[in-house]
Amino acid sequence: MRSDEAAPLAFDIQNEPMIASPGKLQNNDPDDWICGRARNMKKVLGSSAVKVGTGGIGGSEYSGHEYNIINKSLYCSAIDILSVHGYMGQASQWAAYIPKLADQGAAQGKHVMVEEWGVGTDSSYDSIATQATVFNNAGVLYLGCIG
Repeated sequence: MRSDEAAPLAFDIQNEPMIASPGKLQNNDPDDWICGRARNMKKVLGSSAVKVGTGGIGGSEYSGHEYNIINKSLYCSAIDILSVHGYMGQASQWAAYIPKLADQGAAQGKHVMVEEWGVGTDSSYDSIATQATVFNNAGVLYLGCIG
């Protein structure tokens, strides 16, 4: 592969697959759908170096709705990347949980990645750089912004 070519980092099991199922999220995916889907994706990927991500399991992370990482995803050997979705405007909102998620992921040998990150531009929002500092300090990958 040439240095100017792109290759996929990961495939998500699905984008926000359980956003409409808070009961299943609260009960740690009793049907084992998340890990089952990830295991199937690993079979398809075979010996590829492409990783499997969670896709922001429960949608946007915020206080009282902490479903980007649940135990089934944390302890599933077929999942490589715990994908976080969040639409906050303050670094303090990210700081309330990103370091904990990063520590949980690292303890299981997984990466944590901010996959959907909504930012605003008016004076009530912290700058992108200020918010990104929280991610950098926690060792979390971030791939882009949705404004």
